[in-house]
Amino acid sequence: MDVLSTWSVRIAEDVAPDEVDLAPVMARAYVAGGAARKDLFRQTRGNASGGFGAGQVTAVFPWVLQSLAVAAPAISAMLAATPYLKDFVSIVKDALDIRASIKDETVVPTGDRYAPLREAMAAVRSELDAVPLTEDQRDLIAYRVMCVLLESPTGATEFVQTVGETVDG
Repeated sequence: MDVLSTWSVRIAEDVAPDEVDLAPVMARAYVAGGAARKDLFRQTRGNASGGFGAGQVTAVFPWVLQSLAVAAPAISAMLAATPYLKDFVSIVKDALDIRASIKDETVVPTGDRYAPLREAMAAVRSELDAVPLTEDQRDLIAYRVMCVLLESPTGATEFVQTVGETVDG
């Protein structure tokens, strides 16, 4: 499998399990841009997002791709800083506290070793505001995306950069 397929499936498994089968197709459509990308966000009856004609159900994965594309610089910085973080378990523990800082929009103190993680989470979370889900659901999606990416930072970097290169396309 190519990097888009591999990582789209990995992320969709945690974030949008009902969309796993379509995740590679959605990722390729998103990266292709143009009409293919627009179709991912097309509105259907009842003003629900369509995502390949999913009817009245909102397809979440296109919005995840959009958030990754826009937040790519922050995510790349986080992934690059990961080797300097002591261990993944401490990252996950601290990530649980990030929700409050995202809501309060507090400034991360200088020298905070988790600043790249906080910035990446905030960037992804702010892009997910367009998804018609509850705030708690959007927070959980951002958290799960970061957990998946941090499981294999080296592999995730290529995926994030590939999606991030399409932000203006």
